[in-house]
Amino acid sequence: MGDSTTIALNLTFFGTLVLALLMFLGLFLLVVITLLLAGVGRLFALTVMALFGRLPKYETLPLVRLTGEAGPPPDAPTERTTTALPPPLPARLRRATGAKPFKTPAPS
Repeated sequence: MGDSTTIALNLTFFGTLVLALLMFLGLFLLVVITLLLAGVGRLFALTVMALFGRLPKYETLPLVRLTGEAGPPPDAPTERTTTALPPPLPARLRRATGAKPFKTPAPS
């Protein structure tokens, strides 16, 4: 039989570790449940809004289109926009920024 003081200290130490682990697992479980409830609530709200025809106008994350025609997103680059030169600056803005007009080199 070991020393009673050593046994008491070991039981106190490992008991504290076990309690800390249980508290961590409990908080982790609460966070997971909270996130699940938020996701289910959002899904339920969107479903009810879609049933009554009141869809949100501006989505924060446009991952799924609920209405509209299929096609590329409006900000998708096209051939014309990638090869076009930038539009010229108005005269007043050109004077304010000091920008010079584009000059093309003379053909040789």
